[in-house]
Amino acid sequence: ATGAGRSTFNGAFILNSNNTLENIILLPTAATATGDGALANNASNVLITGSQIGSTTNPFNTGVNLESTSQIEINNTEVFAVGNLAAGIAGLGTSHVNIIDSQINVMGDDSFGIYVRGNSIIIANNVMVDVYGPSAFGIFSQDSSQLEITDSQINAAGSGVTAVNSRDSSQLEITDSQINAMGGGGNIDGLLTGENSTMTISGTTVNVMATSGNNGFALHTRNSATIGFDNGDLIVTGGAGSSIEKIEAGSITITNSTCNLNASPLTCP
Repeated sequence: ATGAGRSTFNGAFILNSNNTLENIILLPTAATATGDGALANNASNVLITGSQIGSTTNPFNTGVNLESTSQIEINNTEVFAVGNLAAGIAGLGTSHVNIIDSQINVMGDDSFGIYVRGNSIIIANNVMVDVYGPSAFGIFSQDSSQLEITDSQINAAGSGVTAVNSRDSSQLEITDSQINAMGGGGNIDGLLTGENSTMTISGTTVNVMATSGNNGFALHTRNSATIGFDNGDLIVTGGAGSSIEKIEAGSITITNSTCNLNASPLTCP
């Protein structure tokens, strides 16, 4: 079954090894809405496919949560999460997550579309991430984790948002993707990295729109971090302090790319 024809379950699931959730709709009850829709803890060979975790009117706080060396594939699945510190998909504690052909929808203050930490690995292919809320993050990676994002779109909207943030010696690769950040009420960052992290970006468009006179930055480094950006497009619209790149510390290298600041083409830094 697909679409509305799928079976609907109310509550939440704890997924052990060799578990599969296939072609279901999982909605929270009052008791489970503030928790995880699906939790895997030290579980391997877990598959979620053709399913929906939460809904626009009935979301979880965290859609899918992976802890303690869990291994999971999420395929052709839509996830809904809402709330302060909400997360669509979280990979923690050396977990390994493959996300394919899926959509993640998150709303809330300091929320995350995809959150990864603790030497975890997330590989995303053809994934749409939509986050909305003050200080929200489309992607957030820390603590020596790794992300590989291909053929995907990351959208972050709200005051002080960051589309993609990598820190604490994490490594992030983005290929052939679209990164969008839009909002006011503070600086708006497309790609932000710090604390010895590395970003390698190719074939990707970064579009930042800072409203109400706030500043926007396509590429932003702190604390000995590095960004390498190749064969893409960098577009920034914002206040007088906006720029294609902002280097507080670390380094940014831009090659074979186009840059546009406040509707004016310019030579990339």
